[in-house]
Amino acid sequence: MRSLSLALPRLAAALLALAAAAPDSRAATQVTLIEPNYGPATGGTLLTVHGSGFTGATGVTIGGVAVGAFQVVDDTKITGTTAGGAAGPQDLTVLGGAGNTTVVAGFTYCGQSSTYAGILFPAGDVSFADVLVKYDPLHGGGPGPTHANFVDPLDALGAPDYPGGNFAEGSVSLGDGGLIELAFNDNLLTNSGDGTHDLHVFEVGSQVEDTFVAIRPADPATLAVVQGLGTDANLDGFFEIGKVFGSTSSIDIDGHFPGQPGGALRFDAVQLVDDPAEGSSTGATVGADIDAVGAIAALTHAMKYGAGCPGTGGFVPDLTLEGCAIPVGNVTLSISAGLGGSTCVLFFGLTQVNLPMVPGCVLLADPQFNVALPMGGPGPGNGTAGFSALVPANAPPVDVYFQAFVVDGGVPFGFSNSNGVKLAIQ
Repeated sequence: MRSLSLALPRLAAALLALAAAAPDSRAATQVTLIEPNYGPATGGTLLTVHGSGFTGATGVTIGGVAVGAFQVVDDTKITGTTAGGAAGPQDLTVLGGAGNTTVVAGFTYCGQSSTYAGILFPAGDVSFADVLVKYDPLHGGGPGPTHANFVDPLDALGAPDYPGGNFAEGSVSLGDGGLIELAFNDNLLTNSGDGTHDLHVFEVGSQVEDTFVAIRPADPATLAVVQGLGTDANLDGFFEIGKVFGSTSSIDIDGHFPGQPGGALRFDAVQLVDDPAEGSSTGATVGADIDAVGAIAALTHAMKYGAGCPGTGGFVPDLTLEGCAIPVGNVTLSISAGLGGSTCVLFFGLTQVNLPMVPGCVLLADPQFNVALPMGGPGPGNGTAGFSALVPANAPPVDVYFQAFVVDGGVPFGFSNSNGVKLAIQ
């Protein structure tokens, strides 16, 4: 009996050793798709890794840094949130499961960072609002500004450029109770998923003047979330997120729409309204003086321009391009609202053009190169196509222009075409 009791521990140890030495009967871990395969260098991108052999996986790293909110959904899917890192392509590794596996350059962090007033913008100058939607200095009854250097709303676009001093050019006064709405054309404002600041308003001038801030959802998913958590008091599409208090002021989007993973919410415009109860209500530069509005948590995409012409059913194809416009960065082109089952021809070149072809249809990109793509989807307005590509490692800084044409026998000239898209490779 005593010999048996002594032998059992040795038997157990031997069995454990044999189990450890035996090969894993499961197929090796494989990664087949990473969605998305790019995101801002600040992190916060919702990540889904598809493949097999994920049961028992213990983590995912990008550039050696663990993703947050790691979850093994099932043997074929892992989700998480990127932590952020240096701009450029990074290796993605799945740890554990049926064995570690690495996808070289599997994820790219976007950004050529810039810093203003001590605030880091990882995506660089693309982070700033660049389109004027509306300017109404008499929105609250006025008066409006009268100084010549503070009445041009375009001075609020782009990166901060106010040189300092009194009455210099580079900013716009809102007026007493006045309003300005600025949009992000080549990026989107998003949430970081934590308590850090996501949006920055650069105000100049000697007086500290308060400004109410509201933001506009960019997609139906974001709209559904903010409708449940926030308020659109004026029913104008902008949801209020509080007030900034002069100089360089910051707002955390997650504080107003809590519980959302980083990158889950997308906004395409900001509304600023001067608080008439704060600051002077008279003077040549009355109201808050706005120099710039920047998204610290930014999703970059290419700039749209021009307009397309419709195909069967009156549907106009829509061309979008998102990704990291840096060498070895990932970019994704998507065409939607075309004729399903047809063929799309994507033209691209290094020159933007504006050449009328047939009534209502304009060539917007120099067709130096082209690629044909099948349009999936059933019928008019449901056709989609797209592809992803890497920017060449030796690509110089250059602008590339794209436009899509869809073969469509249901319209007089046999085709419809999309808007143009400009991709600025940094």
